[in-house]
Amino acid sequence: MDYYELILKELEESGIVTSQFVRESEIPSVYLTRLIEKRQIQRVARGIYISQDDLIDDWYVFQMQFKIPIYSHLSALFLHNLTDLIVHEKEVTVYSGYNVHGFKDPSIKVHYIHRRLFDLGVTNRVTQFGNPVKVYDMERTICDLIRNRDEIPSEVFSDGIRRYGRSPNKRIQTLTEYAKEMKILKKVQKIMEIIIE
Repeated sequence: MDYYELILKELEESGIVTSQFVRESEIPSVYLTRLIEKRQIQRVARGIYISQDDLIDDWYVFQMQFKIPIYSHLSALFLHNLTDLIVHEKEVTVYSGYNVHGFKDPSIKVHYIHRRLFDLGVTNRVTQFGNPVKVYDMERTICDLIRNRDEIPSEVFSDGIRRYGRSPNKRIQTLTEYAKEMKILKKVQKIMEIIIE
């Protein structure tokens, strides 16, 4: 199998080709350049390439570039289908002290959290393009909403809470455990009757 075939095979299997894959496969980088010139692939970010015919999945590409940020708040609500709100801003959480200066996309809104709570409730969801991204689970998302209630439009907040309450996948025990960890148990208990139907 020649270098072009190796790159195109990776593209077909993964939906994406990275400079790291090319380096690790000992393929000269000029082959990426030639595939761009032939209009077979397109560069969507530094070191990340997709098929020329594919639409760019900004959610996935962002996490390919930056491994630490986790989709949270309204973005997590959207990824869990707990809102009909069209999300124009991607909200991510990073641990306190993480350097976000590399984030060039102005549509990224960053939240900071103590390292102790950073990994609490991390899971994966797929984007509308079918690509996996890291996101906080529904319970962590509900805790984040309650914790930041003043920053969220009231109708979005209420709708998200109601949808969570109707979800067959809700885990009230997990929600309670997260609330204790995040020291917001009383706030969560106040709206528990809304959540449980």
